Amino acid sequence: MKDFTGFKKGINLGGWLSQSSLKKNHMDTFITIDDLKKISSWGLDHIRVPIDYSLVQDEDGNIIQTGFEYIDQCISMCEEVGLNLILDLHRIHGYYFIDGATDNKFFHNEKLVMHYLNLWIEFAKRYGSKPERVAFELINAIMNKEDQAAWINIAKSAVSLIRVYAPKTKLLIPGGNHSSIHAISTMADFHDENIGFSFHCYEPLLFCQQRAYWRLDFPQDQKMDFPVTTKEYFDVLAKHPQLKYTEANTCADYLSPDSTGSNYFIKLFKRAVEYAEKMDTFIYCVEYGVIDRADNSSTLQWLMQIHEAFEKYNIGRALWTYKGMDYGLCDQRFEGLREMVLQYM
Repeated sequence: MKDFTGFKKGINLGGWLSQSSLKKNHMDTFITIDDLKKISSWGLDHIRVPIDYSLVQDEDGNIIQTGFEYIDQCISMCEEVGLNLILDLHRIHGYYFIDGATDNKFFHNEKLVMHYLNLWIEFAKRYGSKPERVAFELINAIMNKEDQAAWINIAKSAVSLIRVYAPKTKLLIPGGNHSSIHAISTMADFHDENIGFSFHCYEPLLFCQQRAYWRLDFPQDQKMDFPVTTKEYFDVLAKHPQLKYTEANTCADYLSPDSTGSNYFIKLFKRAVEYAEKMDTFIYCVEYGVIDRADNSSTLQWLMQIHEAFEKYNIGRALWTYKGMDYGLCDQRFEGLREMVLQYM
């Protein structure tokens, strides 16, 4: 599989320019040069920066210059400390992966698609001259399988326009079903040597997002350890019928029948890796991590095993997330354990 040079081990800056108030005081203080120096000192080579469209584009599609100044400053700070950057368009006009905007307003709305394409033209004009430093992630997540065909057509249009101004910039494109690792093997060939396929990995989901308050379908009293056996996992599913038709069981078949859980991620990633090799491209994990409601012992076991698979297959990745957001590496949860966690990033 091809190498995503300069983007092997990274971390997300969630809650800064996305999933936040986007108020000036917050954006000025949440991430500073000292944070990026710390990330660089950890031996990481890049950051992923989620960005909401509303930072840089108003509801009529007009560019907001003051919003771009935060991106400009972030890139300058990255250059100062030797970090590369993935610019992730996390929330777009008419579509967001976690609230009521996931109702196809974007995928089948010509006006919203034009806002989206114009925004990527602007990103490409501004940052396309830095292909070794800045990569583009065209969208954070495609939740439904049914949206994938429409999304691929939109992505192809975006690629054509981006390439006018950013011919060599690396582009990351996800598939459907919550940007699953399984969706990669269904992706179209973009016939572009600088395009790779992205995915999220919070698998097995009932462990990684256990008792998550934003998951209304998840049992709020169900604790789970890792490794978890196939039987243990499906026993939980059986106890909670509301989970039957969610993505909660899409990757459970790769769990181990015994308590070791060994090779889970190696088996889980194998088909996508083989597809990427066939396409002569690369895959990249834009988000992975374990919620702070899981115990640290299980979290460390999970990180050790996914790290083994990342290394085996040469998959670049960015841990979710630097601080806060229920996953923060800087949070008190990891006090005394942070050095061990860093070994498995």
